[in-house]
Amino acid sequence: MICRTMPPLLLLVLSWLMGLASSTLVAAAESGDQGPLTAFARANEAYRSRDYVKALTLYRSVDSKLRNPVVLYNRGNAAFKAGRLGEAILALEKAHRLAPRDPDIRVNLSYVKAQVRDSIPEEDLDLVTRLLSGIIGRFSLNELAAASSILFWVSMLLACALVLVRAPAPGYWLRCALAFFAVALVLVAGLFAIKFYLDEWHRNGVILAAEVQVMSGPGQDEIKRFTLHEGTQVRLVKEWDRWVQIGLPNGETGWTLSEHVGQI
Repeated sequence: MICRTMPPLLLLVLSWLMGLASSTLVAAAESGDQGPLTAFARANEAYRSRDYVKALTLYRSVDSKLRNPVVLYNRGNAAFKAGRLGEAILALEKAHRLAPRDPDIRVNLSYVKAQVRDSIPEEDLDLVTRLLSGIIGRFSLNELAAASSILFWVSMLLACALVLVRAPAPGYWLRCALAFFAVALVLVAGLFAIKFYLDEWHRNGVILAAEVQVMSGPGQDEIKRFTLHEGTQVRLVKEWDRWVQIGLPNGETGWTLSEHVGQI
C-alpha cells in the first residue's frame, strides 16, 4: 500500500479556494493551526518514513477539513499499517463512495476487508437487484446529482426551443431530442434517488473496537446476544442515548455502544 499525492490541478484549485479565505487562514496560523495542504504533505512524509501513527493523526486532521477520496484513501492505508483495521475499512469505504471506479481503492478495500475476523453470510439478492446495484455502484452520489441537473436544464432548454420554433422540420428533431433527454432524466434521477437512499438514509457502519458485546437492549445489564470484532460492517438501525442498534446481513440485530461503531 502506497500513499498518494494530490493531482496538480486539484492542488491549484484548493490553493485558490484557500486564498479566498485568507483571513481565516491567518487566524488559524496565529493560533498555531496548520493548513490542510501542509498537513497532507507532512502526513505523506510520515507515511513514507513508516511513522504510520503520526501519518494517521495528520490524515485525520486533513479529513476533518477537506473531504477528498485521496485523503481518505491515504488515511485508510495509514490506519491499516497502524493496526486499526476498523478505521481502515471505514476510511476506504468513504473513499469508495466518493470515487467508486478507482481501481486502487477497490483493491485495497477488498484486501483490508479480507482481514476481518467475522465471516457473516450476506443476504442473497435476485438478478435484477444485483444488476441495479452494479450500475449504481459505478457512480458517486455527486456524479448522479450533476448528471440529473444537466439533463434537467437541457430538457428545459429543448422544451423552450420547441415552443418558440414554428417550422415543422426543426420541431420534429427538437421533439425527438426532448423525448430522449426526458427519458434519460427520469432514469438518472431514479438512480440518484436510489443512491441517495442507500448512502444517506440506509445507514451503514463499521465496528471500530477490537471486540464488542452486542446486547439484546440498550444497556450493560441486558442479555448478551453475540460478539463482533473489529472491521465487521453493520447496518445502523436506530440510536438511543449512548447506544446504537445494529443489524447484520443474516438478519440478527442487537445493541452496542455508539463509540464502538463508525458511520460510513
